[in-house]
This record gives sequence, C-alpha cells and structure tokens, in this order.
Amino acid sequence: MERDPTSPCAASYALSAQLAFHYLEMDGISAKYNQDRNLQVGNVVLKRIRSHWGGYQQLDSWGYQIPLNYRSYQRSPLRIVPTVTLKEALNGSLKPGDINNRIVLIGVTAQSSHDYLSTPYETTQELHQKIPGVIAQAQMVSQILSAVEDGRPILSTWPIVGEVLWVWGWAGLGGMLVWYGRSHEVSAQGTLLYLGLAGGSALGVLSILCFGLLIHGQWVPLVPSALALIITSSAGLIHTVSQIQQHQKPSTSRND
Repeated sequence: MERDPTSPCAASYALSAQLAFHYLEMDGISAKYNQDRNLQVGNVVLKRIRSHWGGYQQLDSWGYQIPLNYRSYQRSPLRIVPTVTLKEALNGSLKPGDINNRIVLIGVTAQSSHDYLSTPYETTQELHQKIPGVIAQAQMVSQILSAVEDGRPILSTWPIVGEVLWVWGWAGLGGMLVWYGRSHEVSAQGTLLYLGLAGGSALGVLSILCFGLLIHGQWVPLVPSALALIITSSAGLIHTVSQIQQHQKPSTSRND
C-alpha cells in the first residue's frame, strides 16, 4: 500500500514477510521483484491476489496479498508450533535449545485481546475456528518458508478464461452423456438408469480431480462445474425420455 510519509511505520513489508525474508537471507536466499512485477523468493514466485480471484470477486486487493494455505495438526491450525507461556519462560522452563535457529513470535493469546482471526477449519463449538493473531503470523511465516525450502505449494487459481472453459467442458460432458445414452438405449427406464450411473460417476471424477488439483495448489471451480453437469444432463434427460415415451405410444388407425 502507499504509505503516509508522516506515518511512524516505515515498514515495506508485513511482519510475517520480513521475518521470513530475514531468516532466508541467512541461507543466501533473497527476495526480489521479477520482470512480471511479482515477488520472487529464491525460485518461488509469490503471485499476488487480484480483485477477481477464483471464487472471490471484488476483493480489496490493495498492497501485495497472497492466499494463506493453512497448516493444521489434528485438524486444528492452533497446534502447528510449540508454544510457551510467559510463566513457563520466567520460571526457567524455556531452554536455549528450544529457540535456537528458530523464528520466535511473542504475542497475546487471551480472548480479552480481541486479536482473533477466523479460519476455514470447523470445531464442535463453532463453524469457523478462530486463532490468535500471533498464530496467524506463524502460519504466514511458515507458508513462505515451506514454499521456498520444501516446495510446499501456494494456492493459485486459473485465469478467468480457463475457469470458463473448465465449467463449459463439464456442461458439454453432461450433454454428451445424454447423447450417448439416447443412441444406445431404447427405453426410458434404461436411459434413466444409464444417465444416473454415468452422471454419478462423472461427479465423482470431478470431485477427485478438484481435490487432487487443490492438493497441488490449484483451486478450480467445483460447485459451478457440478451444477453445469447436472443441469445439462437433466435437461437432456427430460427431453430424451419425453421423445422415447412418445415413440412408444401405440398408434391407432381407422378404416372407412
């Protein structure tokens, strides 16, 4: 963001980014902007979020923002790092080896601080599990370090053209399933059974593909694609079954 020249905060990067960059510089890995004006750390390019990004539209994309790929342990984003209370630090429980060659974040985790952020993770008590701001900073630092040192993917999306083609492709598949069933089945019951099995299989394949791409850092439309597949196949099924029933009606004749 454009900083106010009179602001006492002269930081060029967020706290999490500065911590990660400082840690990586000790290994000779520096951050710079490439020819596409994207921030590159080592060989990893941190592509920024735009106002239209995947399932998000009209985002406030000021500054240089990237999506957060949360870590979790036992389905909780809270337990990703060892934590030490102030009391434990004061009574000597904290050993030098516990912090040697580590990034250490000091913050408040009390609910009274009101520094809590919602995450996509669910708990039995609430829909979105909340974590203290200091843990969120640890998540951000961990993401950058893991992306650079371990090759852990950072979430990204396809261009809008690619997403449109993806959705229309599944819509076309629904139409092809109907066309194939129409050309090989002669009864409404047979067509209905075939399309039920084929459509269910197609939805299963779509879900597996979307999940596999997400694991590798690609967020592609699942719900729009599934709806397009269901709508086109259902519309074609209704039309096909109606035609089959009309052809199977007994014909009558009258002799004068």
